[in-house]
Amino acid sequence: ALERSLRGAGFHRLFPIQAAVIPLLSRGAEAAGDEDSPYACDVCVAAPTGQGKTLAYAVPLVQALLHRTAPQPRALVLLPTRDLAVQVFRVFELLRQGLGPGVAQIRARCLVGQRPFAEEQRNLERLPPDVVVCTPGRLADHVLGRAGRLGLGALRWFVVDEADRLLTQAYHRWLDVLDRAGAARARGPRLQKLLLSATMTWNPQKLAMLRLHRPIYFFSSQTGRHATPAELQQQYALCTLAAKPLAVLHILGCMLRGELDGQSCKETGKALVFCSSVDTSHRLARLLQICSACGEAPCHAGPSKDAAPREALLEPRQVAEFSSNLSQRDRTILLRRFRKGQVRCLVCSDVAARGIDIPEVSVVVNYSVPSHLQTYIHRVGRTARAGRSGHTFTLVRAAEMAHFRSMMEESADCWARLRRLGLPRAARLSKRAWFEEALEELRRQLEAQDG
Repeated sequence: ALERSLRGAGFHRLFPIQAAVIPLLSRGAEAAGDEDSPYACDVCVAAPTGQGKTLAYAVPLVQALLHRTAPQPRALVLLPTRDLAVQVFRVFELLRQGLGPGVAQIRARCLVGQRPFAEEQRNLERLPPDVVVCTPGRLADHVLGRAGRLGLGALRWFVVDEADRLLTQAYHRWLDVLDRAGAARARGPRLQKLLLSATMTWNPQKLAMLRLHRPIYFFSSQTGRHATPAELQQQYALCTLAAKPLAVLHILGCMLRGELDGQSCKETGKALVFCSSVDTSHRLARLLQICSACGEAPCHAGPSKDAAPREALLEPRQVAEFSSNLSQRDRTILLRRFRKGQVRCLVCSDVAARGIDIPEVSVVVNYSVPSHLQTYIHRVGRTARAGRSGHTFTLVRAAEMAHFRSMMEESADCWARLRRLGLPRAARLSKRAWFEEALEELRRQLEAQDG
């Protein structure tokens, strides 16, 4: 039934990390209670984004839950943000809905604060779920809070997705829930812990907080260092701060002309542009919309005359800001429009860098150089997902080059695969009349907004 559900959802082959992890977790479920079994162990998975880590644990969990007698919370999946929790919940729903009649109906519940706390409590009591997908704060409220009633006595699996982020100081309250869950299982099969991330921490002090039992580690690279998908083409461009918006317009123009991945990219390609702050995201999105509205951009050939040529550009409505400036509801609506192709360029803060699966992202632009390799890995992981090709471009100022190279050399393969992009003259000259007019219009809009 589960295989039929997977095929119906369009999954026909396993990625390497899935082929390695799914059998281990399935045998671990079968060996529950046998402490001498080699499969009675905790599991840590480090693999690039887009390689199917969610299905690697969702499939064996659903398979094991098909044989449960009565619904109780048996699997708890923890994620750092609402967006990621909702995305993982939908994967469980997809698997559940494809099981068909005559099969135990697995229930999943998403606890992220989208509904009032009292309503979530009533739903948990009325229809107990088999799988609980939640964020740290909401989990603590339902387990540790004075009014919390989420029972952990039957819990078999505790999944920590995006484990490196959840082990930062800001999220540590959920560790008290993990301790309570372990104590509740003292008389039954051991609670199995699953840790997953594209940038898994190997800090022994942080891992010690989890009290892992005979952990087995899965790496995507032979060295154990952070890696990127083989299908990802990585480039960087030396660029002044003032000319960075022009470089973004040039890269988007290449996408629209089909110069990256041909006709499909030209017609349906999408781009994510990552900035280091919400303020920068807001300003850049506005500027790109202004340039698109006037139909101006640096051309590929880069003529010497000051007036910019007209060429294929995104429409202003196809460019949008995606940051914490938006409410959860607005971000959800915007992601839906992006998936449908109504918006083709999102200018983001790092709120979109982790885990969110957006199909057919052709291009990722690092407008701001990431401070850490982990941030780079998560940003560029929005493209080249599930075996598709993808392109990433990092705009580097001369003063940042030493840091950028040092950071790339920390990875398993990034620096060796990185190629320099030569920008045409028109994408490097910011002292041009049309661009200065666009900057002046941006200033007027921002002043009106502040006023």
